[in-house]
Amino acid sequence: MPGEAWIGRVVRQMLADNIDTLVSAVDISHLAPLVAAARQAGVPLKVILSGSAVNAEVLGRYGPLLAGVTSFSRTIPFQAKSPSLDAYRAAVAQYAPQLTDPDQTVALTSFVIADMLIRGLEEAGECPTRQSFIDGLRAVDDYDAGGLISRTDIDGDFGRTGE
Repeated sequence: MPGEAWIGRVVRQMLADNIDTLVSAVDISHLAPLVAAARQAGVPLKVILSGSAVNAEVLGRYGPLLAGVTSFSRTIPFQAKSPSLDAYRAAVAQYAPQLTDPDQTVALTSFVIADMLIRGLEEAGECPTRQSFIDGLRAVDDYDAGGLISRTDIDGDFGRTGE
């Protein structure tokens, strides 16, 4: 999100519309300055939901201005001790060394999406078509991206929010 002029526009709109709830799917590094600006401007936020976990860097920068932010995610937290996260970080180091901090929600989400694409191609068979890819992937009822996300029934959970 280039520049920060958008933050002022959004905060003014939040004040004008008497907004008290903010739900965001953007990375916390983009949400944090918005929350901070909204609080500084007096937006009466009662609920702040983020699809991205608050990390130490962002917390160090914005501190108390992020108090009360609730994050939701189907991925395991970066601070967890996990063979799945170790494998993810090793893959990032090997295949994307330009990414100096693999512990970013966008990076992990991209990794999971790529893994799902590969799984769909595997399920589609030797000569995949669009339809065989869709049918094969929808037949997967225990997808977990190698332990990085909660088990998902791709067809059964389609369109549902996480619990």
